[in-house]
Amino acid sequence: NVSASLKYVDYSQLEFTNGIERIDMDAKNKIINEVMESVVNFNFGAEFTLPYPAMKIRGGFIYNPSPYVGDGSEYDKKYFTAGLGLPLSPNLIIDFAYLHGWWNNFGDNYGNNLSRTYQDISLNKVVISLNYVFM
Repeated sequence: NVSASLKYVDYSQLEFTNGIERIDMDAKNKIINEVMESVVNFNFGAEFTLPYPAMKIRGGFIYNPSPYVGDGSEYDKKYFTAGLGLPLSPNLIIDFAYLHGWWNNFGDNYGNNLSRTYQDISLNKVVISLNYVFM
């Protein structure tokens, strides 16, 4: 099995509708409209079944561009995934999954550009699940 998806998201259309004073809300909504843009997120994955012992091998790639105007590609979130599914019995399957992601980020600690922290982020996750199939 092979699958892919594209998802269009227009972050510039985000807006506050309540929770803060109206004058602040209008100013913040204007900033959102100026600094954010639309992106297309991309996902791709494949799963192959081996004949014996009916083991499933999976792999994939996820690409989520930064929604901020002017960000370079180093700020886009990129992930590789891998997985393995092993049948323990006709009703019991154990799945192993691994995700590796990387991107750059920055944060303003005490206001805009007063104390900026740059981050080179690397994310690794391992998930193990046990699935029982009711027949």
